[in-house]
Amino acid sequence: MSDVLHPLTGAPIKLGRTLVRRNGASRLRASLMHDFLVSLPEAPEVFDNTSSILDWGMMDNDKLGDCTEAAKGHLVQAWTAASGKEVTLSDSVIEKAYETECGYVSGDSSTDNGGDILTVLQDWQQNGLGGYSITSHAEVNRTQMRIQQAAWIFGGLDLGINLPIAAQNQVGSVWDIINGEVDGDGAAGSWGGHSVAAVAYDQNGITVVTWGALQRATWRWFMWYCDEAHCLMSPDWKSPAGIPSAELVGALQQVGS
Repeated sequence: MSDVLHPLTGAPIKLGRTLVRRNGASRLRASLMHDFLVSLPEAPEVFDNTSSILDWGMMDNDKLGDCTEAAKGHLVQAWTAASGKEVTLSDSVIEKAYETECGYVSGDSSTDNGGDILTVLQDWQQNGLGGYSITSHAEVNRTQMRIQQAAWIFGGLDLGINLPIAAQNQVGSVWDIINGEVDGDGAAGSWGGHSVAAVAYDQNGITVVTWGALQRATWRWFMWYCDEAHCLMSPDWKSPAGIPSAELVGALQQVGS
């Protein structure tokens, strides 16, 4: 959790992603995703699924450590805006999911302990979120090539990052490693774990949505601090023409959520 204020919005910002959780099924899905991506051409050098969205919303991540839920809400915004009908899920929907998936009890701060991305995505696939669903999900190898492919094909990614304290002073600008410092305030996780929605990239870095605003990060920063990246298959996102993703989705669904 955090008492840091966002320099652009002035609102408090909180974290909330707990340790990475993986199991046999998630590792198998990651393997299937890898095989799928290596069979495809490289993604374009630039991808932008922000669709000129003006108000991303905090989705309660100024009050609660519900970043794993806020990231889902921001991806729904990106997918639906790309189709011309932007949907912003209400804070009540986000909070209800946080209660169901992460054990939060409304009004009880002792239960505001965040959650892991895998559990959140499993529930989303099984039960939906405010009327919006995903058909499957899988981790992606965290190389620039695979991250770009997956974001381009599936309209964004859900990232887990181990934020350093040094990132606090870069909120609202660009997350980057300065002078190679990755110890002390630059140590991974020294601030805490966070979940964000990746919605754009170029050759200089990746753009995520967090705390109601877009946040840039360089590729070198991403490679050091990101420890999980999930692509989600949404009926609200149309993959680029010629990408045969239906067979992949079927194979992932056979593995289970």
